[in-house]
Amino acid sequence: FLALGNGRYIELFAPDPEAGFLKSLIGVDGGRQPRLSTFCCDAGAVGIDNLVARLSKMVDRKEYFPSSVEAGSRTNEKDGSVISWRIAVDKHSVSWNDLPMGGLLPFFIDWGEYRDIRPALTAPSGCALQSLTAHHPDATKLR
Repeated sequence: FLALGNGRYIELFAPDPEAGFLKSLIGVDGGRQPRLSTFCCDAGAVGIDNLVARLSKMVDRKEYFPSSVEAGSRTNEKDGSVISWRIAVDKHSVSWNDLPMGGLLPFFIDWGEYRDIRPALTAPSGCALQSLTAHHPDATKLR
């Protein structure tokens, strides 16, 4: 984790070659070169259930947006504390080649009661995101 300021952070994922298997999740399984595979948006302000319900009504884009919300948690290895969240990631639980719109559409997270200790606020800081540009060969589908 690395805090980027203004409530943003970056979390780096990589396959574990020692694990003996590769779970398809957010495109981590594809290729050997480091790259941005996709991104996540904090849905806490609008409510993740409401957002997923609204997006699921977009029939012409249903294959792109999450259709379910599940719980997740992680234990801090340093102090044993647990942080939990709710996440809408079902369309992103795929390999690199199958990410919605090549990874240019986000998945969503809601930190709930852990909002004040989410990684954007607690991760080491000192970096800032200056810009981010994305391109897709069929960009009209992203509108």
